[in-house]
Amino acid sequence: MNNLAYVPNLPPRLTGVVIAELLEALTGKKIKGIDHKPKSTLAAGANLNILWRWMKKEDIELGGVNALNIQSGKSERTVLALLWRFIQKYDLVEGDKGMVNTLLEWVKPRTDEHKVVNNFTGNWCDGVAFLALLNSIVPDAVDMASVNADNQEKNLQKAFDLFEQKLFVPQMLAVEDLKGRPDKSQVMTYVQAIKNAAEGYHAAAAAQATAQNQHKGRGDELFQEAVAKQTKACSDGEDKVVDLVEAFKEEIKECDGKMDTYATLKDKAMHGLDPIGEDFAGSRSLYGQAQDEYQQCDDKDMMKECDIRSDETVEQLAALKRKLEGQLEKVRLSNDYISAAVALLSLFITFLLRPEDPTHKC
Repeated sequence: MNNLAYVPNLPPRLTGVVIAELLEALTGKKIKGIDHKPKSTLAAGANLNILWRWMKKEDIELGGVNALNIQSGKSERTVLALLWRFIQKYDLVEGDKGMVNTLLEWVKPRTDEHKVVNNFTGNWCDGVAFLALLNSIVPDAVDMASVNADNQEKNLQKAFDLFEQKLFVPQMLAVEDLKGRPDKSQVMTYVQAIKNAAEGYHAAAAAQATAQNQHKGRGDELFQEAVAKQTKACSDGEDKVVDLVEAFKEEIKECDGKMDTYATLKDKAMHGLDPIGEDFAGSRSLYGQAQDEYQQCDDKDMMKECDIRSDETVEQLAALKRKLEGQLEKVRLSNDYISAAVALLSLFITFLLRPEDPTHKC
């Protein structure tokens, strides 16, 4: 709803959406089943039937006002009568000094810094009290230092728009309502709706803060688990490289010197790091889960740290593979040198032990 609730300007056929939003704002309760964008009189009638059943359940005395009266929109007096029933139900009648004082006690601490409020009539005409009230509920929603009390219409419309945007309070008042001497009951009805919306807003904010703390805590747990798994993978990887190189040394002794045999043994050794790779992958998975939790609480620093750590595990595994491959190559070269030396020694010995040629004379 963009701009409604100024009663004389209601459309000829009421859809029930305005009444639903008004009741939700006044009571702080959600009315289930309302079609907020009805496209037919049938849908509008269904809305009104839901509302009338809900109002009867809430013990709102309707005094003969029925859904057909409202949907026909033939008489503004009917709409005004319904609004008056709401005012009576929620103790917003002009003569109720207790309600006035209670509502003022809620308003004053939130507005007195910018506007002293002692009533629900003239103190609200320049719009400053409304803007101050909004800013107390939603911090920094309004730059109060730039608010000029002389800009009455601008202040009021800005306040009505922001209450609707920030707190979903329908615009029950129009700027024209605050010219001259405002209707006290109308202003009180609107302020009471704001109060209910503020309570819901703060409750939602508290619930969100709790949820964010839970996401932060879960993110920290997953992050620490990922760090531990990464650290262990690094340590186990170094030990594994040593074991694989030693095993390769023994196996290559039996090698026939052919490159394809060496390649087979090397491939076997390199695959020996697969379990370490799986551990690093597990660490990355945990970093990803931690990042998802941090995203829920908008912790950008830790989200970035998860990315850095995750990339680090990839490089650490690659470094282990390079180290293993380099040491395997050293073993192969050493083995080749030894094999060549043995072959030369064998030839030399064979030469020395050859039978002397009897025909040969010095």
